[in-house]
Amino acid sequence: MTTSAKTREKPQKKKTASATGKTDWARLDAMTEEEINAAARTDADNLPMEDYPPGRWRRLPKSWGIRRRLHLTQEPFADKFRIPVATIRD
Repeated sequence: MTTSAKTREKPQKKKTASATGKTDWARLDAMTEEEINAAARTDADNLPMEDYPPGRWRRLPKSWGIRRRLHLTQEPFADKFRIPVATIRD
């Protein structure tokens, strides 16, 4: 008994602007502010800041304040925490 193997081809999906990583500026310009906000709220990966749960975002301490409390200059602070000095300066 012989069986013939059939190959299936996957249907081609239409590439959208989001799939190609390009912004459709004409579409965006045609949207109202309410439509833009509604679209932003439906994107789970990119919620507007006010939609994040309380406590999720907090202010990060500034390195100069930590350095001052530890009585360290930039270079000893960078050595102690293994941070490039250029990062602390920026």
